[in-house]
Amino acid sequence: MENKKSRATIYEVAKEANVSLATVSRVINGKGNVNEETAKLVRDAITKLGYIPSDQARGLATSMSANIGIVLPSTNYVYINKILAGMLDVCKIYGYRPLLFTYENVEDAERAVDSVIASRVEGIVIFNSQLETADVKKFTNISLPVVVIGNDRLNERNALVNTDNGTPLKNFIEAEVKNGIKKIIFLRDPNKDWHMTNGYEDAILEVLKDNKQVVYETKEIKDSYIPIYEYYVEYFKTHKPNHELYVCTRDTLAHALVNAGVDLGLKVPDDYEVMGIMGTKDSRKCRPQISSIKAPLYDLGAYAMRMLTKMLTSTLAADKYIYVLPAEYIKRNTTKV
Repeated sequence: MENKKSRATIYEVAKEANVSLATVSRVINGKGNVNEETAKLVRDAITKLGYIPSDQARGLATSMSANIGIVLPSTNYVYINKILAGMLDVCKIYGYRPLLFTYENVEDAERAVDSVIASRVEGIVIFNSQLETADVKKFTNISLPVVVIGNDRLNERNALVNTDNGTPLKNFIEAEVKNGIKKIIFLRDPNKDWHMTNGYEDAILEVLKDNKQVVYETKEIKDSYIPIYEYYVEYFKTHKPNHELYVCTRDTLAHALVNAGVDLGLKVPDDYEVMGIMGTKDSRKCRPQISSIKAPLYDLGAYAMRMLTKMLTSTLAADKYIYVLPAEYIKRNTTKV
């Protein structure tokens, strides 16, 4: 017996017409501003696929029935929770239902991408951390509005929200160089750091490109308090720091690094300086408190989700598809400048 072909869905119509679900919904309901050329593409796709609008499909015209996919690394990290909080608050304000998809590593990220594509969401916000390029580009094949948090825009139809951490970090490094810093060590976990950490290192290297007096070193480490603490307890026993600056991509790393030296009787920032990047609560729990580049994490999530709501209603202006939030340097007690 021949299998009965399943009824076409609004998602298939959107893909066939290469438009968003919101656009298809507006054409079906006769609401909103859709130019005639685009409307014809939608109508042709409906005819070709034999699509019959359902009450659920008609309901997609209002935000109260919309599901939003959120793709994030593990929420075990404080900074991820701050970003997520911004997204959820905006969803609540505008009546969207967030569906959360998390991943722990590259392999897990591939599963998360496939899951969100199959979940029938109206739009997606991606925190582009450990996602492979091929996985991220899968989102371009389903004609959904997508907002990327990070530094990689999928294409001109998708929006990007980012933070300018590089400028305050560059200014800080320039001040440290003038103050006579002798060595800068950049600590990062290559398996956990998100794409924006590349910008951190670029900012440091830009300052040091013509400077032969300052030694620069990148140290790849595991993003965990105990291993870093234990490593530097042993390291500082045989390597007394001499006017060194440690730049850490996580506040937990900076916290461990400070405590390792202080427990051995070293003085921060006199013997060595420590800079954290994120400005989470870990930077303030440490004694001495850690200087940091404070990223506007909550605003990052809130702006990303607000951009998506505007894309869904076709109210995001063409020159607003990229938005960069400023970050700031917060001097506390682990740096001299």
